[in-house]
Amino acid sequence: MTENMSLTQERVNSNIFGVALFIVDPQNRVLTFREKETKPSTGKVAGDYSVLCETRKAGEGWLANIRRGLTEELGLREVPLKDIFDFSDRRIWESGFISKVWSTVAVLRCNNPSKLEELIGSGGDTNGVEVIGWKTREEFESLPLRMGVRNLMNKFGDNIFQ
Repeated sequence: MTENMSLTQERVNSNIFGVALFIVDPQNRVLTFREKETKPSTGKVAGDYSVLCETRKAGEGWLANIRRGLTEELGLREVPLKDIFDFSDRRIWESGFISKVWSTVAVLRCNNPSKLEELIGSGGDTNGVEVIGWKTREEFESLPLRMGVRNLMNKFGDNIFQ
């Protein structure tokens, strides 16, 4: 079986879909989070480190899923996202996250990290995650990462950190 066939079968066998969003700053560091809660169906374990991950709602496309993740996880409400992020650098893949979970993997360039940090800091609750800060690839990979995020780093790490 070819890799594309196995990926297609993996997607068909998935019953949970979502996004894994790598927010990267101009110094090529990724915004890192620590999980506050455990959710076995998506491989989330309290204390693991991660990127912004959001389960997709029925009928929701990947872009709406990303926007909702930014709103819910980071508390970015009514914020002009184009003032903080560069949406022209589109690096998007699809891949298995963990068994039965399929993920749209996206890199989002943050052109204004200090503004983002200010907005996150004033946004209140971050919905199940603790914002740790910006980490280089080496720092990020040395952390106890959420299993699905580790899988994505093994597949796409060179493309994420370029």
